[in-house]
Amino acid sequence: MNNMNTNRVLFECVEGTVTIRSPEIIYIEAYDHKNVIHTRSQQYHIYESIDSLEMRLKENGLIRVHRSYIVNIDHVQKINNYVLTLDCNTEIPVSKAKYKHIKELVLHGGKLI
Repeated sequence: MNNMNTNRVLFECVEGTVTIRSPEIIYIEAYDHKNVIHTRSQQYHIYESIDSLEMRLKENGLIRVHRSYIVNIDHVQKINNYVLTLDCNTEIPVSKAKYKHIKELVLHGGKLI
C-alpha cells in the first residue's frame, strides 16, 4: 500500500482549503498577523497560530527554531552563528534559547559535519 497520503496535512488557508505533503513544506514564518507556509512552488497564507502549527507539525519533522519560524529539518543545509541556511538558500534566525538543541538535531540527523 502507498503511504503517500499519510504525510498530507490539511490547511485552511486564505487561498482556500489545501492539502500539502509535509516534506514539501520548507518553512513557515509569522508575517503580518498571519503565517506563510513556504514550499518550492508556492506560498500559502494561514491565520492559524504558529503555536498551533508547531503542535500539528512537530511529528512531521517540522520544528520551531524561533518565535517567528518553523522549519522542516530535512531542508536544513547548515547551522552557524544562530542562523539556519535552508536548501532554498533562505537564512532563518535561530533563537539563542533553542540554538544548542537545534544544532544537535541537525548534527544528529547526519545533515552536517
